Amino acid sequence: MHLRLSVYLALIFCSAFFGQWGMSQTGFSVDGRTIKWDGERIFLRGVCYQPTPIGQNPSQAAPYGDYFTAGYSSLYERDIPLMRAMGCNLIRVYGWTPGADHSDFLEQCYNGGDRPIMVLINRWINPGTNWSDSNAIDQIEAEYLGMVTEANQHPNVMGFLLGNENNIYNGNGSNGAFWAAHDTIAETLKAAAPQKLISMPITDAIGSVSSYDSAMEHLDFWSMQIYRGESMGSLFTQYRSASSKPLVITEFGMDAYDARVDQEFSDDASYTAQVVGRLWGEIAANIATCAGATVFEWADEWWKSAGSASSQDSGGFANGGYIDQQLNEEWWGIYRIADNGAQPDILTPRALQGTLQQAWTLPDIQLSIATVGGLPQLRVPSVRRDLIVQIEASTDQQTWVPMAASDATTGLVTAQSGEVLTISEVGGDVLITDHIDAPRRFYRMAVGQIGP
Repeated sequence: MHLRLSVYLALIFCSAFFGQWGMSQTGFSVDGRTIKWDGERIFLRGVCYQPTPIGQNPSQAAPYGDYFTAGYSSLYERDIPLMRAMGCNLIRVYGWTPGADHSDFLEQCYNGGDRPIMVLINRWINPGTNWSDSNAIDQIEAEYLGMVTEANQHPNVMGFLLGNENNIYNGNGSNGAFWAAHDTIAETLKAAAPQKLISMPITDAIGSVSSYDSAMEHLDFWSMQIYRGESMGSLFTQYRSASSKPLVITEFGMDAYDARVDQEFSDDASYTAQVVGRLWGEIAANIATCAGATVFEWADEWWKSAGSASSQDSGGFANGGYIDQQLNEEWWGIYRIADNGAQPDILTPRALQGTLQQAWTLPDIQLSIATVGGLPQLRVPSVRRDLIVQIEASTDQQTWVPMAASDATTGLVTAQSGEVLTISEVGGDVLITDHIDAPRRFYRMAVGQIGP
């Protein structure tokens, strides 16, 4: 708790003020467009995490991206504390072996309930599967069910993602059997793990969401990978028309390599940080539609484009939405990596790390008060939509009356019942004029984050 005393009183509490840990555990659930953990709304501040050591190729050799068992503890022990300090509350993984023991990784993420990090488990599904073959679908179900027992033992496992972008292969996106098979798998997993959530990461395919939303009864939320460039554009408006389910953006961001000059952007890729910061601002501003996102990605992976997995290469794909019109596969890390022999690769933060930490942790907001037209006017500077704000008033600092609070739907601050206030938003700041009958000399504010 941080205290500031002056003529007026402003109190700023940490996110534990809004904590959920005293509640009975009911697991994860969906309420309209929001996602809840043990009955409390959460907002996902996540990273995509596949900490591939230099020289390894997870698509070709064991552990096939599953770096979350005790044999690789030096990797996640290096990373989890950094994620927690950055304000991350969700890890999305890409490889997970059924039957393997991931308990140490999951417990370190959970951290005894102190600033826990949730986990979304992902496993590869062959996009060439015959989606009309019940035996093939049964095999996929069996693999995922092999992970359910472990997941059910850990409260911070949010749920499962089915495959990755399989809608763009083999005509799957327009194949009704593809969507029906995934709904069948989701139904099976929901029956086995009712406290977990199920989704399937697809590309930026709003048309498919609109066409198949009603058929995907057992999909808890839509997860989409969005690479529209330096803005989300009309994504949220389009999505609201396509589905009433929560949206989680399971990949977004910008790489750190400037293909125009064949080198990393200057100043620790500060331009990339500016772009991703703006993208996150758009996500947070649309909290009424989007339940959060996972940035791609935690650290560079040197195996992803043509060339040796022991060298960082510049290959990628064309995308006109970015300043250099290219996505460079091996340069997406919040952290760059350097070889460290037999020890875990050395991580060095790019500018994006600081940008995300600023956006994902509680800001040092000070409530200021002035007299305008003889009435108290409170200014809450640069209120982020992903924060919870509560303001109380008092005449004696003993009895406090709820005055205004942020609205979970719009993210704006609204008056409590019975209060006569004028509230406006100016350049991100919220101005509250208190139309009082009897003078109130003291005000205090609590600021917290949605969920852990």
